[in-house]
Amino acid sequence: MTRPEPTPDSLPGEVDPARAYRRRCITALLRGLAVLVAIALSMLLTWLVPSAAAQPVEPGPRVSALHGHLELDYTIVAQVDDLAVWAVDHDPRQLVPFIEGRALVGNTPESVDLANGRVLFHLRISDDSKTVWTDLLGSPEGLRRKVSFSVGPADGSPFDTALTGSGRVELTVISPVYGGIALGLVVVTLAVFVHLARTTSIIRKPGPWADAPYDLGRFQMAVWFFLIYLSYTAIWLITDATDTINPSLLALLGISAGTALSEAVIDSGTPAAGVEATSAVSQGLLHDLLSDETGYRFDRFQIFAFTLILGVIFLSDVYNNLSMPELSPTLLGLMGLSSGTYIGFKLPDRR
Repeated sequence: MTRPEPTPDSLPGEVDPARAYRRRCITALLRGLAVLVAIALSMLLTWLVPSAAAQPVEPGPRVSALHGHLELDYTIVAQVDDLAVWAVDHDPRQLVPFIEGRALVGNTPESVDLANGRVLFHLRISDDSKTVWTDLLGSPEGLRRKVSFSVGPADGSPFDTALTGSGRVELTVISPVYGGIALGLVVVTLAVFVHLARTTSIIRKPGPWADAPYDLGRFQMAVWFFLIYLSYTAIWLITDATDTINPSLLALLGISAGTALSEAVIDSGTPAAGVEATSAVSQGLLHDLLSDETGYRFDRFQIFAFTLILGVIFLSDVYNNLSMPELSPTLLGLMGLSSGTYIGFKLPDRR
């Protein structure tokens, strides 16, 4: 096969000028199209992104101030900016306070002023908010504590608020006025009791002498009285609740009173043989509570130990949960069995 002879216009090794020109034109055209596409995409992105960012975003409600005293059973007014705008599509009557980011469910407004952006709440404990209030007020470390505050729908998130961080507000845990009065009364009551316990027979065995031995039954009754007395006062100061004595506590007081009464009836009988009643003199509180004329007794130690440990558990429960503990029938039965054992051991000694 023979190669074609080169034409006079096309020498060997040379490129056809027309073809080269067409390639340059196509290349320039493609580059121009690429530049145009790039410019178009750039303009499109520039138009889309700023328009999205520049779209006016309606400002949401914001809690800017709180008027009033943040304390249980007090009335407060929350200042909420742009509340009227938000209320166009929502029901402001379903708003609740948020303290430390937690909703006080059931604490809906008593009044709403949309024109001025004011929402009035009367702070109180409901069945739905009891757990939140217990966490807020339980284990108190002082009369007040700093908390964040906001407002929002009970089933939603709280509004933006200025009352957080460095702008947090003070929540009163215990009223200084009532707390001071109650503390004074408690201190006076305890001081009077300690004085009477040392100088009279208020928790001693009955008799004409001033230094008679301390009585275990009366001591137990005094311990439970003061535990319930102090706990009742503390719960009232913090939660403003007055109906906190439950049936199990009445049963507990009944057990301690029954123990003291049974012991008094037994002690009023004939003294143990060989022991003169007038010779009974106190040997100190702990010695008197744990022993009798025959020496130290385990039944006395048992009721004394149970009283102390249950007293500690009792106070811990009140401090953390702000409520009187509900003692189970089993625990009450244990206390009754311990007291019954103690009384039972006294009977043979008085025959």
